[in-house]
Amino acid sequence: DPHYPKRFFDLPKTDNFGIGLYPIAKSESGDFEMQGFQCNAGWSASSYAALAVKIGDKTAIYFGDDNTSLEWHPTWGQPEGQNMTGKPSWPPEGLTMNGKPSDKGGLTMKSPNLCQSLWIKRQATGKGILGYYLDLEVRMSAPATWGLCGSAAVTEVLPTQRLFSHTEMTRVCKMCKVEQGCEGFHEETTAKDATSICVQNNIVWSDAVQKCSDPRVHEDLRKSCVFDYCATGGDASVVDNAAAESEHLSNDD
Repeated sequence: DPHYPKRFFDLPKTDNFGIGLYPIAKSESGDFEMQGFQCNAGWSASSYAALAVKIGDKTAIYFGDDNTSLEWHPTWGQPEGQNMTGKPSWPPEGLTMNGKPSDKGGLTMKSPNLCQSLWIKRQATGKGILGYYLDLEVRMSAPATWGLCGSAAVTEVLPTQRLFSHTEMTRVCKMCKVEQGCEGFHEETTAKDATSICVQNNIVWSDAVQKCSDPRVHEDLRKSCVFDYCATGGDASVVDNAAAESEHLSNDD
């Protein structure tokens, strides 16, 4: 989901419509980090195809095209051009994980020191290139001024700082139908305002606003709900998902 209604340090709401691997959040100590690969979802907007989470010295990659829980491997820093390799291993000691991204309630993960928590929800659509989009929420006691959640200025992750290995980058590019320059930088963007997206997909903007004014949808999520409703061509499940995300946020408050 390219919308960020809440960010650390009271940063304003933002949308990220870029294509490529983006930094999402990191702890001040560096023991927690999250990155995500966005691609053109095929319905007029960008969406995350895969997420990488590092806790301590282990990293897990979640490819939204499957229904499995996260699989962990050692995090090994490698010089540019070399692959990261690592045999599957158990999650970091003390990590708690409940559910799976594809479950109704999504996956909730809490770091061993309980200073960071992560929620991931995979919402199937059956449309576009991916056929799904990912909702996420990151909470931490001491975030760094880094990534989409913690910084006003964000660019794609440098090759030497990627949590994705060469093999994993190749896989996600194939999922996103990125046929050239997979591991380079991507200038493409799907940036448009909600009104333009509605016109492009023959959706009456006022109808979308009415749909997303559902009392179940939190006020902070209504703008992104309108955008997604129009971007998906009027998919009613967008409103239901915004309501489910609102319930999750309310339960955490």
